[in-house]
Amino acid sequence: MSTARIETTACFGRYRVDAMIRCTVCRHTARATPPELRQMFPYPLRLQTAAHLLRCSECGAKGQVHIAPVPAQAR
Repeated sequence: MSTARIETTACFGRYRVDAMIRCTVCRHTARATPPELRQMFPYPLRLQTAAHLLRCSECGAKGQVHIAPVPAQAR
């Protein structure tokens, strides 16, 4: 991965990388593609703001996630 700074949800599409979303409570992880992120967040949000809006599908914790870029999987 290059030295690109991923600061908003829109950056994932710009740099063509997926998002790894990890719950800091139960350690559940999920991968989201740029189109999935655009569907969840129609307007670009800072990653910290987006993380506060998400709820873990395993334990139900809200706002307790970490979002990080990962290389896109072959589709």
